[in-house]
Amino acid sequence: MVRRWLREQLSRGLIGLLVLVILEREGPMHGYWLREKLISILGHPPPPSSLYDVLRRLESEGLLESYWAIGGTGKARKYYRVTEAGAMEARELASILSRVLNGLEGGG
Repeated sequence: MVRRWLREQLSRGLIGLLVLVILEREGPMHGYWLREKLISILGHPPPPSSLYDVLRRLESEGLLESYWAIGGTGKARKYYRVTEAGAMEARELASILSRVLNGLEGGG
């Protein structure tokens, strides 16, 4: 069984990449949907507040844009979408991660 703190460290390191890839592939979504997607990928919720910290950081770096829109419930929600720079960053990070995983498997 993987120790909780190690799993959380790995999750923290992957959240930015996962957010960029999810938004690039699936289009704009709000934080709650992103959290649900991350849970389905990681198998557990992201560490507390880390998702919103990452969203703010990605936006400040110009990798995401946000906007307010009315959702199906009639409530305004903040949606996030990946920028062209964010899409390029996601591709580069995914390539790096692929090389790392190949190296761990003895393929590189």
